[in-house]
Order: sequence, then C-alpha cells, then structure tokens
Amino acid sequence: MSTSQIDRRRMLVAALAALALPGCATYGDERVEVHLADVALLETTLLEQRLRLSLRFQNRGNVDLAVDGLAYRIEASGTTLASGVSNKAFTIPRFGETRIDVEATSTLAGALRQVVEFQRLSGAPEPRLRYRIHGTANLAGSKWMLDSGSNFTFDTVNELPLPGGLAAPTP
Repeated sequence: MSTSQIDRRRMLVAALAALALPGCATYGDERVEVHLADVALLETTLLEQRLRLSLRFQNRGNVDLAVDGLAYRIEASGTTLASGVSNKAFTIPRFGETRIDVEATSTLAGALRQVVEFQRLSGAPEPRLRYRIHGTANLAGSKWMLDSGSNFTFDTVNELPLPGGLAAPTP
C-alpha cells in the first residue's frame, strides 16, 4: 500500500469520526428556553440558603432532547442569586416543554445585594426584577461508540413583578 493510499484512508477515517460526533450540532439559545416556575426554601444557615427550584424547559426544535445532567446559574443585576447542578435525567419533547425540580445554593452576600436592589427598584412606578438563567445541559449519549454525548447551552432573561412596599423606610 502506498503512502498516498494510507493518507487517504486516514483522512476518510477522520472524516467519518467527525460525522459520528454530535458535538457539531448546536441546540443553543434559540431552541431551548428555561423559565423559573417556582422557588421554595429548603434550609438556611448563616452563610447560605438551599432552595428547591422548579425549572420549565421549552424545546422549540424538532428533536426530543434527552438530558442527563445540567449546571446552571441564576443572576440578577450582575449578581449570582443561586447556582446548582443536577444529574437528574429528563426529556424535553420536540416542540414541547418539561418541568423539573432541582436544588440550588444561594449565598448570604448575594441575598443581601438583592435586598438592596429590591429596595432600589421598589421606588419605580412598576418595580420588576430582571433575572437571567444560564447554563449547560448534557445530552444523553447515543448508540455510536465514539459518542459520549454532547451538550447545549441555554441563556434566558425573564422579569418578575415585585410587590409594592419593599422600599426601606426613610428616616
């Protein structure tokens, strides 16, 4: 076998391997949105709070997405409110949605910064808290030996109306 035939075979094997890996496929921000559906306090200590979050994943694409883990962060005004990871498996149906419960951690410093921000915003005519949920979801592997799974990122900005009366009393 000549050197050029060996080189062609190597290139063919590399091309086939690249096609078998789904890492090139993007599911991305325009196809998956994540919304905060509910928040419950699980436990609190002096320095951190544990929260149960209900997240609603909306799949705007034509393919079911089988997720087997995720990492996420919720921010407001450039400050991290909560972050977490989950190894819970779930499927987001094509052109559908799924709601899952996960746990997250919030720190005292982040909570205090948000109280100050709430007080500032409550002076607005219609106070609203703008927050961002972003992270990465790992897709379950496929039948291909070379495929150990891939992932997609999500990044959604939402707003919550704030109740009146959060303003700090003026001396």
